[in-house]
Amino acid sequence: MDQPGTNVTGVINGVPIPDQLDAFSRLGKLKSLVVLFNPKEPNSNLIADQIVDWGRNHGVEVIRRRAAATGNSLEEVMEEIRSGRLKADALYSGADSYIASKAADIQAAIGDRIRLFGGTQTFILRGWLAAYSPPVKDMGKAAADLTADILKGADPRTTPVVLPQPRLMISSAAAAAHGIAPPDDALLEK
Repeated sequence: MDQPGTNVTGVINGVPIPDQLDAFSRLGKLKSLVVLFNPKEPNSNLIADQIVDWGRNHGVEVIRRRAAATGNSLEEVMEEIRSGRLKADALYSGADSYIASKAADIQAAIGDRIRLFGGTQTFILRGWLAAYSPPVKDMGKAAADLTADILKGADPRTTPVVLPQPRLMISSAAAAAHGIAPPDDALLEK
């Protein structure tokens, strides 16, 4: 996206972090937020830094916790929350492949104790409370539309990368468990 002119275009799910957190704030006051990040994924580290900046600007305490694929850091964070040693209003993880692969386990372990917010629809499909992201089907449609344009002769070097319209997606079951009434414009998942 930063270097137009290459023979590449595509679809992105990268909703700006402030937009995501502002959307989550609609579901209840945030005073403290745990951000899970995978230190081995540069994108995950950038997201964690952006959340710290957002928290500083909104009076929200941000608690960073590592969740690496090696070792037991994720289990340690879940135990901190289960035991009550770590207290926060919510936990957030961005579009991180490792953490997304563990999303159902995280939901089962601590989803009843803390509101869980994810960076993509994957997290909602695994029981987390909310995500603010383009729905997967909209991303697929946007990618198909770009492909059709290129097959009709559009130059990929001048075809912009597309961010489909983000939606606040909410797990109906998690919302009920946390006593949250989903906003009317939210996309509800079971």
